[in-house]
Amino acid sequence: MSLERPDYLNESSPADPDLNIREEPSVANVDEPPRYEVAFFSPEFMEVIEENRRMEHELLEHWQSDAESGDPEAQLQMGINHLYGIGGVERDDRKAFEYFEAAGSGSPAADYWLGLCYMNGLGTGEDPVKGFELLKQAGDHEDPLALCALGACYENGIGTEQDLKEAVFCYTAAMDRGSVEAAFQLAELYFLGSGVERDDQKALELYRKAAEGGDHRALFMLGFCFETGAGVERDPEKAAALYREAAQKGVPEANCFLGVLYFNGKGVPQDREEAVRLFRLSADEGFPRANYLLGYCYDFGNGVGPDLEKALEYYWKAAERGDVDGMYQIALCCETGHGTAQNYEKAAEWYEKAAMAGDPRSMVRLGVLSEAGNGVPRDESKAVSWYQMAAGLGNAEGMTNLAVLLRQGRGTDPDPREAARLLETASEQMNPRAMYLNGLLCLDGDEQHPRDERHAFRLFLDAAEAGYEKAWYAVAHCRENGIGTLANPVRAATDYRLAAEYGLPDAQFRYAVLLRLGEVVRQNDEESFRWLSKAAAQGHPDAICELGYYYDKGIAVSKDPIRARHLFEESASLGCARAMTNLAQLYAVGRGVEPDEEKAVDLFLQAADAGDPFAMTRIGEMYERGVGVKQKKDLSKALYWYRRASKGGDLIASGALERMRVMFRDSFRQSLLATLILSGAGLLSLILHLAGVLPTVTGILAGVCLLGDLAVVGRTAPLLKQYFDF
Repeated sequence: MSLERPDYLNESSPADPDLNIREEPSVANVDEPPRYEVAFFSPEFMEVIEENRRMEHELLEHWQSDAESGDPEAQLQMGINHLYGIGGVERDDRKAFEYFEAAGSGSPAADYWLGLCYMNGLGTGEDPVKGFELLKQAGDHEDPLALCALGACYENGIGTEQDLKEAVFCYTAAMDRGSVEAAFQLAELYFLGSGVERDDQKALELYRKAAEGGDHRALFMLGFCFETGAGVERDPEKAAALYREAAQKGVPEANCFLGVLYFNGKGVPQDREEAVRLFRLSADEGFPRANYLLGYCYDFGNGVGPDLEKALEYYWKAAERGDVDGMYQIALCCETGHGTAQNYEKAAEWYEKAAMAGDPRSMVRLGVLSEAGNGVPRDESKAVSWYQMAAGLGNAEGMTNLAVLLRQGRGTDPDPREAARLLETASEQMNPRAMYLNGLLCLDGDEQHPRDERHAFRLFLDAAEAGYEKAWYAVAHCRENGIGTLANPVRAATDYRLAAEYGLPDAQFRYAVLLRLGEVVRQNDEESFRWLSKAAAQGHPDAICELGYYYDKGIAVSKDPIRARHLFEESASLGCARAMTNLAQLYAVGRGVEPDEEKAVDLFLQAADAGDPFAMTRIGEMYERGVGVKQKKDLSKALYWYRRASKGGDLIASGALERMRVMFRDSFRQSLLATLILSGAGLLSLILHLAGVLPTVTGILAGVCLLGDLAVVGRTAPLLKQYFDF
């Protein structure tokens, strides 16, 4: 039995949702998280508050008076007060802009604040170019705030062309002049390798400097460095302490990342209820990813009771606030009908949003939807484009799906070599499906890639152990037949059983056959019938045929020829040659159906053309005996079908060939003997005739012998050809 080739249709079943959190080694416990405390106001405390308000009011009156008198510093301060709604005044962007203008262009501080207003459209029309020019004027006076803002402009291409090297220069200059913000931004560039060569240790040093200067985000990033080992030895316990400190100082991401540590028990004791509490705090503080993680917890009952409705609610919140994982998860739920009505159009909409945000998983799903025409027009060339985008980002699933289309030339020109390269690359990333398909290529072999059974088996085994269930059938097949490994039928039976339990119909059928044969597992017809029924329910043609055979013969079930006929007909309609043969047998003998020799012959011919050796043998027998075929007895055609059947492994056909060989040999010998006798008699008669002995009689006798001789030779010639054909 040969290993079935895949249909090379890209699978649409999604991967299980994943927290996408790096696994870290467990470490010792850390301090308990801080508890909420309620503050009680005392009369003395209220007096302090009243005194502060009185002083703030006096200070405001002083600033307003000085500002009206034209004091630039007071005007700047009043502008800042109105811009942020502090110092006893309400926020008013227009008044803020007027105060900054009054402070006068040419003042580095005024240029800086005016530049920010133009950049963000605060109190005036948005004009990034004008804003950049004002910031540059302030930066020329070495104002650290302006230099830091200029760095952001160069980094992001706001009001000017993007120039990462110039951004690094501005941030460095601002940091050297005391800007904590610049130190943090410069650390980010070194951490990402943007505009500079990536340097985790340099980034760590700058994060420390920013944290010492009071930047709470830097505390959070230090925690991330200790968690992931970026520029420092991994220390989840230290990471947890830094995340906790950053959270206490108002960094919303910190509670979320601390929650992840509690979820996995890394650096802190595993406590998923505490993780949920921290995720909720982070979500309330506005961090979108925390909503996604809350959705995950409600989805799978981690730290809370399972609640699909709440899970969807949090996934939606995450998606609407721009979290890529949230977008992907919502799309996945819409595609699969998980917790909501199945809606391919909505799924495609959210996948596209996530894809535009750079998510390769969503690009892959869009490719699958485009292949199937679900939620989007069916367009295999569009599918190729999505897979190429995902593959370009290093996504192994995208590479695998692209390889499938390249092999088949669907949506693009065929390119087997590129397909093989993509599968090899995806296999190196331990993508289970890629390893399985790569294993099939290794079994096939071609000019560029010679057949390599050992490597194929290794790939099948790796794919199976990585969770790709189809691969267990391939592993079992290799072990049963000694392909790439030592033959081990007993171990193969175990693997077939495992694959069968995963629901693979090929494995269910093969395991049922082994149970029926009873050679490597204990014979059990009832269990064999059960596995055949499972495979047949999935439309497996051979299993349906075998099930019909069980009903026909009464194996593990009462005999039911009519039920057998229906099963054979169903299997035959699916292309099973053996089912056509079995159905022909029923028509030939009239079991479960009215006898119909013509129908039987037609079915035998269909089965033979479809490659069933037993049907070929039956056709050969019909031609040999001249029974059941419209033509008369035809040994040449009989010989043709026997040969085909014998090559297909049919022992009866092999026996028939041997029988025909002996028959041809004996017939040839008999014809040769007859020819010799007739030739001798004719020669003797001719001699007697020429000698004048009974000339009339001997002449007639010589003529008869000659005619007989010619007849025997005519009969012997084809026999001689058929004999030597063997």
